[in-house]
Amino acid sequence: ALTLNYLAKFEKLYAAEIDGLIPVECRIGDDFFSSEHMADRLNKGNNILIIGQAGCGKSLIAKKLGLAVAQKGELPVFIEAKDFKDKLRPLLEEETGLLGISSLTDFLSSARHLEKNIVLIVDGINECREDLRPRLLRNLRVLCDRYLLRVVLISQTSTTDVSLLNPVIVEILPFSDDIKLKIASAYASSGSISRLAAILKAIGTGLEARMAGEIASEDIGGLSRFELFDLYTRKK
Repeated sequence: ALTLNYLAKFEKLYAAEIDGLIPVECRIGDDFFSSEHMADRLNKGNNILIIGQAGCGKSLIAKKLGLAVAQKGELPVFIEAKDFKDKLRPLLEEETGLLGISSLTDFLSSARHLEKNIVLIVDGINECREDLRPRLLRNLRVLCDRYLLRVVLISQTSTTDVSLLNPVIVEILPFSDDIKLKIASAYASSGSISRLAAILKAIGTGLEARMAGEIASEDIGGLSRFELFDLYTRKK
């Protein structure tokens, strides 16, 4: 009951965030695939490092991955690396506590007893203080060795210090014009979608595509990325 209640609350908390998420292209080495199928590419027991430029949707993709593994009965836990100060336990207690877990020890013990894998999603490894990052990664290594646990790291770039976890590297590739248009169109009114094609070359990230969609009713043709952001800020 403890783990079932946790999974239900995890889904309720994060499902709305990824509603309508547009699949993007990813790769593991020479294997190219849609983010929609990321969970299918990951073998049980692998640690993972998801990398990509700012605004490409890494965190949302990782949350979708968390929901996918939850549907298989695994236990996802989402934390932010920037909040790590000295010990991992307070972050785990806070996140699981928000989802109805009163005792982290009981949660971990229950997972071990039921032989359920814990998937710890650590967002923004590059945002963790540089002097604390080695300690965070050592803490994660200890957890992997002690429990049925794998780690999903999220970062803008790959760094050598993550080698302690020997992760499979998943790269979110630069968006094609087709993906940019799909993202922008999801936020644009039906009457303004035709205007989006004129600005696709200036869009680099999912965030920028969303901004373009939200202000597509304006005269956005030929705007630079800076001008797009300036117009979006003024309109909002």
